[in-house]
Amino acid sequence: MSAVWDYVCGFDEGVGERLKELWHPFAEGKADEQQQQLTAEGGANGVHTGHDFSHSDELLSFESTCRALAHPPEETSVRVDLTKVTVDEALQRVRDYIAAKYKDVAAHADVTVSIHPVLSDVLIMPLVGPRTPTKQDVYAVVDMGCGMAVLRGADVFAPGVVAAHPGMKEGDCVSVYANVSGHFTTGDVAWHDEATVAYLGNGRCVQGRATLFCQRDAKAGLAIEMTDPVFLSPCLSELDTIVQLQNVPSCVAAHLLGVERNPTWRVLDMCAAPGGKTIHIASLMRGNGEIHALERSRKRATQLADKVAEYKNIQVHHADATKCIKKGLFEAESFDAVLLDAPCSGLGQRPRFHHPFSRTDFDRSSVYQQKLADVAIEALKPGGALVYSTCTINPEENEGVVSYILQNHGAAVQLEPQEPYRIGDPGMMYPGLTPTELRHLQRFYPDKHRAIGFFLAKFTKLPKM
Repeated sequence: MSAVWDYVCGFDEGVGERLKELWHPFAEGKADEQQQQLTAEGGANGVHTGHDFSHSDELLSFESTCRALAHPPEETSVRVDLTKVTVDEALQRVRDYIAAKYKDVAAHADVTVSIHPVLSDVLIMPLVGPRTPTKQDVYAVVDMGCGMAVLRGADVFAPGVVAAHPGMKEGDCVSVYANVSGHFTTGDVAWHDEATVAYLGNGRCVQGRATLFCQRDAKAGLAIEMTDPVFLSPCLSELDTIVQLQNVPSCVAAHLLGVERNPTWRVLDMCAAPGGKTIHIASLMRGNGEIHALERSRKRATQLADKVAEYKNIQVHHADATKCIKKGLFEAESFDAVLLDAPCSGLGQRPRFHHPFSRTDFDRSSVYQQKLADVAIEALKPGGALVYSTCTINPEENEGVVSYILQNHGAAVQLEPQEPYRIGDPGMMYPGLTPTELRHLQRFYPDKHRAIGFFLAKFTKLPKM
């Protein structure tokens, strides 16, 4: 990775150390003879046994992963809404948009658009960067959330601006920095050491400092249009009626359900907000079938309902998925497919300068996921498909939950291979999982797969004996 963007993602106290322990379970002679035998068998069959392989080109270190997490994914991907447009039509619209958006940026020709070789409804664009735009004297400093969005191709909106040059005015060419260390406070005019910020590129000022900080009304609207970013990563927000930004691993989840071949199915999306995967399922079903989307947060459920209102086959429910059968919202064994995209630590999301996830939350993160898995299996018809996914690199929330499912529901479900949608790697070694089972899992490593960190497992519910 280029030294131009030499950042490493940090974790709260204790979390990074625990992740290292989980990624190196066989270090320091801790493995018993059976585990050592599995390691040897797994290594011979292409199964990851951890990431402490400093001499391997394929198995990169935990430190390499942390560095990748601070870098935007090497590919931008968008999912085409097949209920509104064909893939070829969307492809041309996206190409035209990028050519117009970056016509004044020298590197714009490098932003090519193509159809994903495995996921036929997904378009991919390589990340261009890190580039080295000329830094300007006039600057703006944005919060971490805004900075991460800019790295994925967004412009700067007013609520994200923390500080600005005292003379910043509308029309200025402005250098934009992320407040990585937190040294800048709201309205700051004094410049701090550049080592405390991350340079994001240049843009055109739409709202000057006086408008942003000296008026009583709350900050709102576009503040800086990014015209020359460090990373060219189109966000395509103006095309969001036909394509949606969605990471490639997230797109795999809906395909694994098999709804494209079974468009009349009744589907349960247990933890649906913000709705990207829900809409993807509806797109693959071409508006047919029946999709029930659950969200336990009232606010997020309302936002989800607004987002999916035009899709007549989606019903949104404000409900805790762990109680959806117990409280009578649904009957047991009433769904043909269940997507459990579980709430998780999010430790695979990128770019991140820091993952603010406490050790306490980390240690108990898989408990709720196990409860959700219990209900998912109960809700599924015999012969139905369950897909479990997370956007974390934490083995306890990934392979650990699969191990829990097989130990507690092994007579009811069968772990399935993920072909033809296998793009990532097999699972990591984990107690209770055989090499064959690990090969049925799918992991995406940020330092290897040009994407976020992600995990997928697919199960079929077996007929009752």
